[in-house]
Amino acid sequence: MKKIVIVLCFVLLLTTTLPFYTNAQNIENANVNEGEINFILDSPELSIYQYKKDDILYETHESVEKIDEKEIININVYRIDGENKSLVDNGTITISEITTDLIEVESENGETLFIDTSNPDVSLITPRAAYGGSYIADVRYRVFSNGAAEAIMSGQNPYYKNTKKNNSNFIRFQGHADGLKSKELDLATFGIASLADDIIKALKAGNLLSWTLIKKVVNGAIKIGPFGAALTLYQYGQDWLGARDYYRKI
Repeated sequence: MKKIVIVLCFVLLLTTTLPFYTNAQNIENANVNEGEINFILDSPELSIYQYKKDDILYETHESVEKIDEKEIININVYRIDGENKSLVDNGTITISEITTDLIEVESENGETLFIDTSNPDVSLITPRAAYGGSYIADVRYRVFSNGAAEAIMSGQNPYYKNTKKNNSNFIRFQGHADGLKSKELDLATFGIASLADDIIKALKAGNLLSWTLIKKVVNGAIKIGPFGAALTLYQYGQDWLGARDYYRKI
């Protein structure tokens, strides 16, 4: 009788877990295109997702530990090379809900940022000028008729760099700068344009880009259709990081 019970329990366990496991494996083994995110698991306690950046496949694990009124997000970023997985970055972010509309974000180095989700929409006015890219994030570029080019990025030293328009690093910087501008228009459509600036401030403070944090911020700002808005905001952060990496290489 005990053997029958054990067998039935085992069958029940497989029945309840196998569909999810199979789905996760299918997602994990799926081809990931540049700019896409494939979620292996997405829950309040653990998020695992893959994305491709400059033809390199990465997998991020974010686990959430709740202590008192704070949520500690542990982030591990892995590089995937075939069947090999190597840790390339890791960090911790602590978030607290001060009020319903105010979130405190604390980085490992002790820097604190407050994100107000009560009025996340702003008017996006793009000045008419010869520069391409994003004026909101101040990630811009200019190309001259003689083949020269100029890259500009706020928060970097130096603030602007002179280069050539066919410089491979400038070309990639240019692509990310245009990506920022495009996603800002999408964020304005979602009504959360001001949150873009908050995410960049968090990245400048040394925080790793966190899907868990972005979900928290977006859920506090909008109640209908938050997933698409959060995804766009996360990709906005990826574009900013990409622009920063290539700006430094110019």
